[in-house]
Amino acid sequence: MKPCQMQKQLAEALNCAQSVIFDRLKALGKIYKERKWISYELKPKDIERR
Repeated sequence: MKPCQMQKQLAEALNCAQSVIFDRLKALGKIYKERKWISYELKPKDIERR
């Protein structure tokens, strides 16, 4: 399932605009990467590697 389809289904279920779903996911620190929503925060081991 594409992320825009998932957002559309959530928007319909919650009776709101798709942009609201996108904005809330972004506000929660989520990004769409590699076909799934993931947390944007780096893990400690990732920070050490940088």
